[in-house]
Amino acid sequence: MFPSDSASFDPASSAWRLPLLCADASSGALTVTLAIALSIIGCGGDSGLVPAAPDTASATDFAPAGGGLLDIPPAFDQDPDTTPARPPEVTQPNDLGAGAPLGCVGNEDFVITADEVPEVGPGLSVLLTVNAAGTTTSVPAPTADNGVTWSFDDPQPTTDTVVADVVIEVAQQWYASHFVDADFAQALDNQGTLVGVYRREPAGGPLLLLGLASVAPDTTLLRYDTPVPVLQFPLELGSAWTALEREAVGVYDGVAYPFQADIGGTVTLLHSYSFEVDAAGTVTVPAGTFQALRLRAVIELKAVNDVWPQPIGVTKTRVRSFLAECAPLLARVRSVVNELNDDFVTASEYRRLGDAGGGQ
Repeated sequence: MFPSDSASFDPASSAWRLPLLCADASSGALTVTLAIALSIIGCGGDSGLVPAAPDTASATDFAPAGGGLLDIPPAFDQDPDTTPARPPEVTQPNDLGAGAPLGCVGNEDFVITADEVPEVGPGLSVLLTVNAAGTTTSVPAPTADNGVTWSFDDPQPTTDTVVADVVIEVAQQWYASHFVDADFAQALDNQGTLVGVYRREPAGGPLLLLGLASVAPDTTLLRYDTPVPVLQFPLELGSAWTALEREAVGVYDGVAYPFQADIGGTVTLLHSYSFEVDAAGTVTVPAGTFQALRLRAVIELKAVNDVWPQPIGVTKTRVRSFLAECAPLLARVRSVVNELNDDFVTASEYRRLGDAGGGQ
């Protein structure tokens, strides 16, 4: 299925490229985005991202797999300017349990436990507003008049598009035999060409990123030698963890890794992740206003040759994710490749829960 012969290393050749997993619009370089899959529930196409129907989509609608939209009961009946709303109790569509409740009720204490993450699988979707693939956009800065406040609800008509984000059933995908221990897969970025494959550990354990795969068959499939915990519980202000130099083994764009370079040595892919919850406050997105935590992530991707003292290539990407109890991911902001500023204002991905309106 995949190339098994050793690939030649020619930095100038398009046949060898550093596989850093997603195109950055500003530079044409490659980078990766972190898929924080805290109940970003979805269904639709196999890509993980599907266009939303503009004549039927609304800010508080979830779409079931069988078509149509699953209405969420009004949850934002409080004054959003003064009181963060309690996330709605979501129900599954009829073909997944006849409206059975997801069974998650938060206590709004700025601590997200494993019990405050809804247990959902393939078959649901949420509407998201996200900048179109291949664009960059500016991101509003937080305010701190009465606690930290992030306002992500204003439309950006020149770049916004509305999509449904998808939880994918791995067993039905071409890469299923390589991830028999996975629970689901999900699109990694707003281009929908690559997915992350995940497993949720029982008894309050972490959400693990097992590896990555292309939507197109037999193109890219990388599995980490040790899974990456992208969420650990409880999640609260000050939580921090790392996953350093995980080897990504498999195939990227038809080239097998690791491989023996013609000039000598073995070329290996190493991915490092660091996470920190560094702020808590109020987040407003098109779907409403929530109490939330901000999770910062820094993702460093490099290719190394074991006979060279320095990496062949390195990229670094910064991601800010905003998480609430018993709710889908509220927002995710991803930097351009090799951004130096933690508080960057230009994003290659600006994703918000709900339909902001005024987009493409």
